[in-house]
Amino acid sequence: MSYDFLETADDDAMQQAKRDFGDFVVGIENRLDQAETYGKAGDIRMLTVLLELQDVQSDLETLAKNAHEEMPSKNYHMEVTKIIRTYIAGIIEKEYESLQKSISEKSESPQNITSRINQLLHITSFYQELYPELELAHWGEKVRSLVQ
Repeated sequence: MSYDFLETADDDAMQQAKRDFGDFVVGIENRLDQAETYGKAGDIRMLTVLLELQDVQSDLETLAKNAHEEMPSKNYHMEVTKIIRTYIAGIIEKEYESLQKSISEKSESPQNITSRINQLLHITSFYQELYPELELAHWGEKVRSLVQ
């Protein structure tokens, strides 16, 4: 009788591990879709969504192992990279234009403008180093010109 109980508990645990793995993969796909939607709109929130996926590979490996499942054939790191390469310049441009507008209309406090400029400079610099082929340096120069 106790053997049946242990077997049932093991089966239940395995089924839960399989559900957790499936839910995790669906969650990754949903966040990739959300990031792409933000990217198409030039919305800087894309970067936050993609940041959440930074360490997804190790989590995915652990969940797959626990569920005795094969790793998905999709390389999520490559998917994140593809989305960034496709949309980062448009996001920087849109944020730059928004900053220009806020400065000209004086619709934000100088502290908030400075904070946004610094954030955009950081983003531009970070992604320029990560993807030099995207030639984002000119955006850094344009953003720095807003300070003057």
